[in-house]
Amino acid sequence: MILFTRVGTVSYRLASRYLPDPFVFTLFLTLIAFAVASVYQFALGHSWGGVGDLLIFWQTTGFWQYLEFGMQIVLILVTGHAVATAPIVLRVIRKLASWPRSGPAAVFTVAWVSIVAGILHWGLALILGAYLCRETARAFQARGEKVHYPLLGAAAYLGLMVWHGGLSGSAPLVMNTPGHFLSDYVETIPVAATLFSGMNLSLLFVFLVTLPILISLLYPRSSEAIEPAPLLEEETKEEILRAPETPAERWEQSDLLLGLVAVIGFVSLFVIGWGRFRLNLNSLNFVFLLLGMALHRTPRNYLRAITAGVKGTSGIILLFPFYAGIFGLLTYDDMAQQFMRWLTATTHETLFAPLTFLSAGLLNLFVPSGGGQWGIQGAMVLEGAKQLGIPYSKMVMAVAYGDEWTNMLQPFWVLPILQITGLKARQVIGYTTVILIAAFPLYLLALLIF
Repeated sequence: MILFTRVGTVSYRLASRYLPDPFVFTLFLTLIAFAVASVYQFALGHSWGGVGDLLIFWQTTGFWQYLEFGMQIVLILVTGHAVATAPIVLRVIRKLASWPRSGPAAVFTVAWVSIVAGILHWGLALILGAYLCRETARAFQARGEKVHYPLLGAAAYLGLMVWHGGLSGSAPLVMNTPGHFLSDYVETIPVAATLFSGMNLSLLFVFLVTLPILISLLYPRSSEAIEPAPLLEEETKEEILRAPETPAERWEQSDLLLGLVAVIGFVSLFVIGWGRFRLNLNSLNFVFLLLGMALHRTPRNYLRAITAGVKGTSGIILLFPFYAGIFGLLTYDDMAQQFMRWLTATTHETLFAPLTFLSAGLLNLFVPSGGGQWGIQGAMVLEGAKQLGIPYSKMVMAVAYGDEWTNMLQPFWVLPILQITGLKARQVIGYTTVILIAAFPLYLLALLIF
């Protein structure tokens, strides 16, 4: 245990010194992707003309090809923020934050809640984890005690370690949608074979039990190593409004209008029926939109929550086009697909799932989007599964696991947590990298046993 704590301390110090801001990290990845794609162009015999065409594609198409998906991601975060910051939910968060009486217990609690939330909805996990991190630090401050704030932030990020095996996992949900882009291979793959499979449920259970313990063991033993949070003020529960003086103000502060629309929305879900309801990004956004409306009750309160949530998406709005551009560079002239074809042709049946998992983990550093990553790997992975006689459902989850695994090293999705807590990416990633290493054998065992 002492050795594990020391490893965490060393990793934290290295990341604090060498890990740049997420935007700088993205610029480095863009240059690497451009260099690799340029070498590939020369390998194809296209010389400088091919590089010029690559640049044109990057600027005109690659950069902008996922604006719709980017909007879906922003809505997930914004609607998740609205639910997490509703007065009744904030009261629950503050109650949870007041329970831990020691630093390790606080880290354990934040990690466990983040993982549970990550299983339900990855956007909710980021926001709920961030607010629980912040409120826990504030509770310690109110008692005149110190708690290691960077490790609390790392614990809040653990929900992104399980999200792709949870209810909002992109690849499994895409494959459960009729008419998906890989329907030539299989019409649909039910979530019973992916998200609710024995392999995935077993792995989620193991993570829920072990990850909070592991990250709490990283808590510094020396009081001098503890970095407390800056002075944190309590979040305002609700806006104090003056009595409405005009019909417009009465509507803004009335719960009737928002309530009626929310009721109609929930009724529409029952009209659709469970048999026809599809769990995907749009349906999740719709459900969380309705929940936020119901919890905030009035248009004014809900608009305030949405506005506050948008502030936490600024980094994603800036970086998402860059990652879309990286995606374009890696897929131009089928470069990434050629790699997957080589992997499929040279891999033994037993190793195909683990190697796909590793390749997905590497690709996630350049394309931190579960849906975008499945767009790159999906066809080749299913083709390999078809040739080797491996269930499609297992290979969907192999890609999903690789994607969520290296989130612990990729600082892109930690941006909303940083916005709320005031932490730096380098303060969080140093600790989550240790969790990434510890979880590696668990993923491999799951893919080899099942």
